[in-house]
Amino acid sequence: MNDLPPPRPSRRHRSALLALATAAWLGALYALRFGWVEIPAEADPCLRALRSPACRVRAGFGLLVHLQLFGTAAIVLALAAHLRLGRWRLPCALLALWFALLALVLYNVHYGAPAAVLAVLALADLGVFRDGTTRRSGLRPDMFV
Repeated sequence: MNDLPPPRPSRRHRSALLALATAAWLGALYALRFGWVEIPAEADPCLRALRSPACRVRAGFGLLVHLQLFGTAAIVLALAAHLRLGRWRLPCALLALWFALLALVLYNVHYGAPAAVLAVLALADLGVFRDGTTRRSGLRPDMFV
Protein backbone atom coordinates (compact mmCIF):
# COMPACT_ATOMS: atom_id res chain seq x y z
CA MET A 1 0.00 0.00 0.00
CA ASN A 2 2.46 2.56 -1.21
CA ASP A 3 0.49 5.73 -1.90
CA LEU A 4 3.48 7.75 -3.07
CA PRO A 5 3.21 9.29 -6.53
CA PRO A 6 5.67 8.05 -9.15
CA PRO A 7 8.91 10.01 -9.20
CA ARG A 8 9.06 12.86 -11.69
CA PRO A 9 12.06 13.16 -14.00
CA SER A 10 14.59 15.73 -12.93
CA ARG A 11 14.95 19.09 -14.64
CA ARG A 12 18.12 17.91 -16.35
CA HIS A 13 16.38 14.85 -17.79
CA ARG A 14 13.43 16.92 -18.98
CA SER A 15 15.78 19.40 -20.65
CA ALA A 16 17.68 16.58 -22.34
CA LEU A 17 14.44 15.03 -23.59
CA LEU A 18 13.30 18.42 -24.85
CA ALA A 19 16.56 18.96 -26.72
CA LEU A 20 16.39 15.46 -28.17
CA ALA A 21 12.79 15.93 -29.31
CA THR A 22 13.65 19.28 -30.91
CA ALA A 23 16.63 17.77 -32.72
CA ALA A 24 14.47 14.89 -33.97
CA TRP A 25 11.85 17.40 -35.15
CA LEU A 26 14.50 19.39 -37.00
CA GLY A 27 15.81 16.22 -38.63
CA ALA A 28 12.29 15.26 -39.70
CA LEU A 29 11.76 18.72 -41.18
CA TYR A 30 14.91 18.52 -43.25
CA ALA A 31 13.91 15.03 -44.39
CA LEU A 32 10.55 16.49 -45.43
CA ARG A 33 12.17 19.37 -47.27
CA PHE A 34 14.85 17.46 -49.14
CA GLY A 35 12.99 14.16 -49.40
CA TRP A 36 9.59 15.36 -50.57
CA VAL A 37 9.38 19.07 -51.29
CA GLU A 38 12.47 19.57 -53.43
CA ILE A 39 12.55 16.34 -55.44
CA PRO A 40 11.85 17.10 -59.13
CA ALA A 41 10.72 13.53 -59.76
CA GLU A 42 7.87 14.11 -57.30
CA ALA A 43 6.97 17.56 -58.60
CA ASP A 44 7.00 16.98 -62.35
CA PRO A 45 4.00 14.61 -62.52
CA CYS A 46 2.03 17.05 -60.37
CA LEU A 47 2.76 19.89 -62.79
CA ARG A 48 1.12 17.95 -65.62
CA ALA A 49 -2.04 16.83 -63.81
CA LEU A 50 -3.30 17.48 -60.31
CA ARG A 51 -5.48 14.37 -60.17
CA SER A 52 -3.74 12.09 -57.73
CA PRO A 53 -4.28 12.52 -53.98
CA ALA A 54 -0.51 12.84 -53.43
CA CYS A 55 -0.41 15.80 -55.81
CA ARG A 56 -3.33 17.43 -54.02
CA VAL A 57 -1.61 17.03 -50.66
CA ARG A 58 1.57 18.44 -52.17
CA ALA A 59 -0.31 21.40 -53.65
CA GLY A 60 -2.07 22.09 -50.33
CA PHE A 61 1.22 21.93 -48.46
CA GLY A 62 2.78 24.28 -51.00
CA LEU A 63 -0.09 26.70 -50.46
CA LEU A 64 0.51 26.63 -46.70
CA VAL A 65 4.18 27.41 -47.30
CA HIS A 66 3.34 30.16 -49.81
CA LEU A 67 0.85 31.84 -47.49
CA GLN A 68 3.42 31.67 -44.66
CA LEU A 69 0.96 30.09 -42.25
CA PHE A 70 3.66 28.20 -40.35
CA GLY A 71 5.52 31.40 -39.51
CA THR A 72 2.31 33.22 -38.61
CA ALA A 73 1.26 30.39 -36.31
CA ALA A 74 4.71 30.43 -34.72
CA ILE A 75 4.53 34.15 -33.98
CA VAL A 76 1.02 33.86 -32.54
CA LEU A 77 2.06 30.96 -30.32
CA ALA A 78 5.27 32.72 -29.24
CA LEU A 79 3.37 35.84 -28.27
CA ALA A 80 0.82 33.72 -26.43
CA ALA A 81 3.68 32.04 -24.55
CA HIS A 82 4.69 35.44 -23.15
CA LEU A 83 1.28 35.93 -21.60
CA ARG A 84 0.74 34.64 -18.12
CA LEU A 85 -1.19 31.52 -19.10
CA GLY A 86 -0.17 29.31 -16.20
CA ARG A 87 0.37 25.74 -17.25
CA TRP A 88 -0.21 26.57 -20.93
CA ARG A 89 2.93 28.71 -21.25
CA LEU A 90 5.34 25.82 -21.73
CA PRO A 91 3.27 24.02 -24.40
CA CYS A 92 2.73 27.32 -26.24
CA ALA A 93 6.45 28.09 -26.16
CA LEU A 94 7.40 24.61 -27.36
CA LEU A 95 4.85 24.65 -30.15
CA ALA A 96 6.02 28.13 -31.13
CA LEU A 97 9.61 26.92 -31.30
CA TRP A 98 8.68 23.86 -33.37
CA PHE A 99 6.49 25.90 -35.74
CA ALA A 100 9.28 28.46 -36.02
CA LEU A 101 11.70 25.69 -36.99
CA LEU A 102 9.16 24.47 -39.53
CA ALA A 103 8.90 27.98 -40.94
CA LEU A 104 12.67 28.41 -41.05
CA VAL A 105 13.27 25.12 -42.83
CA LEU A 106 10.44 25.74 -45.31
CA TYR A 107 11.50 29.14 -46.68
CA ASN A 108 9.74 31.49 -44.27
CA VAL A 109 12.61 33.25 -42.55
CA HIS A 110 10.72 36.55 -42.39
CA TYR A 111 8.35 35.21 -39.71
CA GLY A 112 10.24 32.16 -38.53
CA ALA A 113 13.31 33.93 -37.16
CA PRO A 114 11.48 36.41 -34.89
CA ALA A 115 9.15 33.65 -33.75
CA ALA A 116 12.12 31.42 -32.87
CA VAL A 117 13.70 34.23 -30.85
CA LEU A 118 10.43 34.93 -29.03
CA ALA A 119 9.90 31.22 -28.32
CA VAL A 120 13.42 30.77 -26.94
CA LEU A 121 12.95 33.87 -24.78
CA ALA A 122 9.67 32.46 -23.46
CA LEU A 123 11.38 29.14 -22.69
CA ALA A 124 14.20 30.98 -20.93
CA ASP A 125 11.66 32.98 -18.94
CA LEU A 126 10.09 29.70 -17.86
CA GLY A 127 13.48 28.46 -16.67
CA VAL A 128 13.77 25.56 -19.10
CA PHE A 129 17.43 26.25 -19.73
CA ARG A 130 18.30 26.76 -16.08
CA ASP A 131 20.33 24.01 -14.47
CA GLY A 132 19.02 22.79 -11.15
CA THR A 133 22.41 23.35 -9.50
CA THR A 134 22.68 27.08 -10.17
CA ARG A 135 21.69 29.46 -7.45
CA ARG A 136 19.73 32.61 -7.90
CA SER A 137 21.51 35.75 -6.90
CA GLY A 138 20.23 37.57 -3.89
CA LEU A 139 19.23 40.59 -5.96
CA ARG A 140 15.72 41.94 -5.70
CA PRO A 141 14.11 44.19 -8.32
CA ASP A 142 13.58 46.98 -5.78
CA MET A 143 17.31 47.16 -4.92
CA PHE A 144 18.06 49.37 -7.91
CA VAL A 145 15.33 51.95 -7.46
